[in-house]
Amino acid sequence: MTDKIETSVEFWEYIIKKRNFDENGYDLDATNYIKKELDLLSGRTILGGLESKEKKSTPIELEAFIKVFFESMQPFSDMMVDLLCMFEEIAVKKTNKNLNIKFDFDKGKMPHTISLNHFKETTSIWSDINSEYEIPVFNVGTYWQLLKSIKIQDEVKLKNNSVNSWLDSYEKDGTFTSSFLNFNIEENGVLGVLFLIWKSFVIELKNKYMNKESIRNSDSEIYSLVSNKWVENMLKALSYLSEDGNIARRQKIEKELVDFCKEVSIRKLTAKEKIKKLEEYLKLPFWDKRYELYSVWIFSLIYEAIKDYGLIVHTVDGALVFPFKETHLATLPCKNGNILIFSEKKTKLINPVGKSRTKHIQPDYSFYKEPITDTKSSILEIECKQYKKQGTDNFARALIDYSNGRENADVYLVNYGLVNKDRVFHKIDEFTVDTIKNNKERCDIIGQLKPKSNVDIFMKIIKEKVLTL
Repeated sequence: MTDKIETSVEFWEYIIKKRNFDENGYDLDATNYIKKELDLLSGRTILGGLESKEKKSTPIELEAFIKVFFESMQPFSDMMVDLLCMFEEIAVKKTNKNLNIKFDFDKGKMPHTISLNHFKETTSIWSDINSEYEIPVFNVGTYWQLLKSIKIQDEVKLKNNSVNSWLDSYEKDGTFTSSFLNFNIEENGVLGVLFLIWKSFVIELKNKYMNKESIRNSDSEIYSLVSNKWVENMLKALSYLSEDGNIARRQKIEKELVDFCKEVSIRKLTAKEKIKKLEEYLKLPFWDKRYELYSVWIFSLIYEAIKDYGLIVHTVDGALVFPFKETHLATLPCKNGNILIFSEKKTKLINPVGKSRTKHIQPDYSFYKEPITDTKSSILEIECKQYKKQGTDNFARALIDYSNGRENADVYLVNYGLVNKDRVFHKIDEFTVDTIKNNKERCDIIGQLKPKSNVDIFMKIIKEKVLTL
């Protein structure tokens, strides 16, 4: 039981014994992050590092360990948020607030079906676990009143470079980030309470929305706050008041808001409370199947790249389906004929070189012009891999088979982890002998494609390959 967990060692034993964490496999990146942040010996398992002589003499506090663990899982959390943004936008376009999403996590088994509202709740649970404080949610009027109480002139120049950098990035692309570590804004007294309220608000936005524009069709009241620059102006005011030379102004504001701050119930969550919430989250299928979500997340990038060009995402009986079988997922209307996007489109191939393929190929995503019965109509193929380390042979074989089976298509292999393109292409040369064609000029690879890594590169490729037709 989690209520008996008192130390970081006990917490980690609980994770590895009960909850699907693969240190040498898919969770290798997270493992390396944890070891680096906690200064654990790189040559040992995480548990071995925690139980080393050095750490036994100065044990890592449970709260510190939990914080780093959640940070290591941030890419998974970001994928969930990106998926939620896509699902919400599709629901609005379909005028179906009760949209269901079906995931075929296991071939041959019943798909896992979840409603949009349930998926949203699942995503917010992770946000709640990762919170340091329990902060009440106020009505929109209260947020505006707080800003009015500390408002400063818009033209004020801030001395805090970290704040200025955050504001520049936010105002440029509207993306919510939680990099507040170097803000150096006072965290005690009235200003401290206001800063916690601001951070809590931004983190909530980050966990629910891809950027501020995606709020427009989801929550009109929150959108009014964001579109009228509450986030920017509140941060500017807090940073300005924390700087030297503003003592008198700060004291005046603190006096005006002292009663409000006394009434605000802000409480720091204990490590045990976080573990209790985590226990419930780890029981959900999305934790055990988080690696299978990768290919679905790749579709969210495809969607984001071309959604503004008339993309139509298809639903079946009120559900968005991601199955293990051939499915027509979306259509992009174009001047020279529609482009149809399929998942798992299966076509014949004579003598494939892939070890698991016998007579057919079935890439993750296929972009076809009409007629769809002709493999020469394919213009783009995307194969998704979630390998911890590159499978050079497998990657090469996949590119050979898909480029030979889709004779006119550009073929891209994307992987969560690192990929050595030169080694893969060398293997293509090695495998393409006799009658096997070498189509390297139509093949490419993107390694480390994951949240905040190479996303723009991938989306640019999708636009260039699809929108030029």
